[in-house]
Amino acid sequence: MRVFPVTERGRQFLVVHVFQEGSVFLPAEQNQAHAFRWSDLTMLIQSVTRVTSGNVPKYVRYQYLFVCADGNQYRADARADILGNEQCGLEDFGRIVNPLVTAVQLPAMRAALGRGEPVTFGPLAIEPGGIRKDRKKLLPWAEFEELKITSGQGILMPNGDVVVRRRGKRLNWFRWEAAKIPNLGALLALTDEVGGRATA
Repeated sequence: MRVFPVTERGRQFLVVHVFQEGSVFLPAEQNQAHAFRWSDLTMLIQSVTRVTSGNVPKYVRYQYLFVCADGNQYRADARADILGNEQCGLEDFGRIVNPLVTAVQLPAMRAALGRGEPVTFGPLAIEPGGIRKDRKKLLPWAEFEELKITSGQGILMPNGDVVVRRRGKRLNWFRWEAAKIPNLGALLALTDEVGGRATA
């Protein structure tokens, strides 16, 4: 188990307990704990944004939204002040949570592909025959070169985009904000399994 006390500007407002099979959220202003399993999730949406003033970095904002099949949503959202060297408690959160969530999501996604069904990640869909964008254009796996995060430093680095490249083409076949694509860890893992070239 890992415990993440979440603070902002010196005030603790949330404690998140992370277990192998799920998580418990303990808001500071409530006496009620909110628990869910990773298997309850339909979406994990995450964003790490570096905010600057001019060319001077001010803070990094960490946002994690967990959406469950029953409609409940749980959010961990805080910012770390770069100039004041003030941490918020979420710096390592994504690194711990992503592999746990992805491991639970992948079996159902593999099964869907085995039945010939698409697996959707926002504007992208992984299909047995290739990767599709906007429910229209299909890039066959034979023409697929890679799917990557533009920061080149992993899915938890600030301000990255998801890029899909077509073999032999200079222009990107697809580009979209990583923060707007759900289940990003599963997208990378599944693309790597099926298409063979997904990099963070």
